[in-house]
Amino acid sequence: MTKTELQIALAAATQTNKRTAGVFLDTLSNLAYKAIKKNGEFVLPVWQASKAEEKGSYGLQSQDATENQDSS
Repeated sequence: MTKTELQIALAAATQTNKRTAGVFLDTLSNLAYKAIKKNGEFVLPVWQASKAEEKGSYGLQSQDATENQDSS
């Protein structure tokens, strides 16, 4: 899904305009980047992003997948 497609879907779901959805996405991505850089992870209720093994690489993983790995 492209950023534009995500903006359109978010704007429609929240009954706002595409620009507002874009500002929200930009702000969220900046917060996520800073949190990952500082703490090594960024957690939302449904998603968790953390540093990958390779330097400078980031991964995105659902909590369900993380829970499944923990139980293995």
